[in-house]
Amino acid sequence: MNMIESILNYRQYLKRKNYSELTVKNYLHRLKLFFSWLPVTVEAASATEVKHYIDYLLEKRMAPHSINCHLSAVRGFYDYLASEEDVQLDNPVARGQMLREPHPLPRYLHDNELQLFLESVSSTRDLAIFMLMLRCGLRVQEVVNLTLALLITDAAAFWSKPAKVPGIESCISAMMQQWHWQNT
Repeated sequence: MNMIESILNYRQYLKRKNYSELTVKNYLHRLKLFFSWLPVTVEAASATEVKHYIDYLLEKRMAPHSINCHLSAVRGFYDYLASEEDVQLDNPVARGQMLREPHPLPRYLHDNELQLFLESVSSTRDLAIFMLMLRCGLRVQEVVNLTLALLITDAAAFWSKPAKVPGIESCISAMMQQWHWQNT
């Protein structure tokens, strides 16, 4: 297998798949880093080498997301070799080798930040939408799925999740003002 030719073909393959120029550049750079680090030939690479490569990247204090990007580039290249160039190699990067990435908790707004935010909302419609999300705990998609007819027909019995939504009356009032304003 001619490695340089395979990498050039892989570059062309990524371009044909409509990857951006920057993405192609990053993939090739990550492959270069992996292959320059790799203590064995490309054909002899195994999951053990990938584990050592992960350790190496961790020692360089790389973030889990960055390491996963490196692993994804290597896995993609081996997948390409198998599917496009009919090179029978085991892919050394298993999906289970990806690192767990932390998901930080959402940051809540302090009362003064919330007040500033609400004062910056200019339209009644937007205020009603934000109040539904803030006071009622509705998600964006739940607000999108609401219709004015649903709110008008049975506002007193409006339920979300397992419990009655507190503060719904003020939200409905704001939405009714918007509806009245649009229809007059």
